[in-house]
Amino acid sequence: MTVDLLKVLQKLLAIHSVEVNRYDYPYDFSAIDTGVRSMFEEGIDWKKMVNAYASGFEKDTIYIIEDILGAFYSVFLMGEEGMPPSIITAGPFVYSGRGFDAGTYIQRGYSRQDTEKLKGYILGLPHIHEDVINHQLAAVFSVAAGRDVEIKNIREQLSHVAAGNRFSIVYTQENEKLSMSRIEQRYAMENEILQAVALGNLSRVRKIMGKMMDQDIVERYSTSISAQKKSLITMNTLFRKAIEQAGVHPYYLDEISYRFFQKIDLVTNRVEQTALLNEMLTEYCEYARNYSVEK
Repeated sequence: MTVDLLKVLQKLLAIHSVEVNRYDYPYDFSAIDTGVRSMFEEGIDWKKMVNAYASGFEKDTIYIIEDILGAFYSVFLMGEEGMPPSIITAGPFVYSGRGFDAGTYIQRGYSRQDTEKLKGYILGLPHIHEDVINHQLAAVFSVAAGRDVEIKNIREQLSHVAAGNRFSIVYTQENEKLSMSRIEQRYAMENEILQAVALGNLSRVRKIMGKMMDQDIVERYSTSISAQKKSLITMNTLFRKAIEQAGVHPYYLDEISYRFFQKIDLVTNRVEQTALLNEMLTEYCEYARNYSVEK
C-alpha cells in the first residue's frame, strides 16, 4: 500500500490548525502567507527569490524558516533522482511562548498602523511548541526518507539586504537528530507506562516517567489550551483501556473516565495539565489495584 505523505502530514498537523501544502517546480510560494507579505514588502519578487534559494536545499533535511514578519514555515524536498524535487511546506505558524513586541517592528520602520495589522496576523496564526513541530515532522519525514533527517533553522533578513543574502542558516541540529530509533524508544516507554497502570504499579509508572524526562524523550507540550486538553483526553482513554484489560468492571471504568473528562474541561494552563496528569496516573493505578477482577 502506497502512503500519501501529503495527506499524512495534513491529518497530523490539522490538530494544530497548521496548513500543509505541496509545490512542484517552478515553486510559487506567493500565496503561502495568504498574501500578507505583499502588504509590507512591495516590489519584492518573492517567487523568484525563493526559487533561487530553494535550489540550494538538500534532501533528507527539514528547513524551519522564520520570515521577517515573525512567522515560521517548514520546508522539505521530495522527489526522484534526476527530477526537480517537489517541496512540502507546513505553515505559517509561530512558536508558543513568544509574545508580540510592537517596538521591534516600529524600529524596523513599520508604522503603528501596520504594526497593529501585523500583531493581528501573528497572534492569529497557529501557536505550536517548537519541540512538538520538530518531533512530529522528524517522525514522518524520517519514515518517508528511510533514514534520519537533519533540521536546519533559517532566518530571513531585513528587506534592505540583497536578495542573494536574504536568508541565512541560524543553526543546525546535527547533534540532536530526531531519529526513528529515538521515537521508537519513546513509544516503547509509553507502552511500558500503560502496562504498569494496568498492574496498578504507580512506583513503576513514576520511574518510567522520570526516565523519559532524564533522556529528554517526553515531549514538552506548551501549546494551546485546546491541544493540552486533547492530549489529556487521549491519555484518559488510554488509561481507561489499560485498566479495562486488567479486568476492572465497566461500572468503575465509566465512573473514573467520566470524572476525569469533566476535570479536563476545566484545565486552563500547562501547570494544571501536569497536575491533572499526575492525578490521573495515581487514581487509575489505584483502580487497577482495588477493582480488578482478581480483587
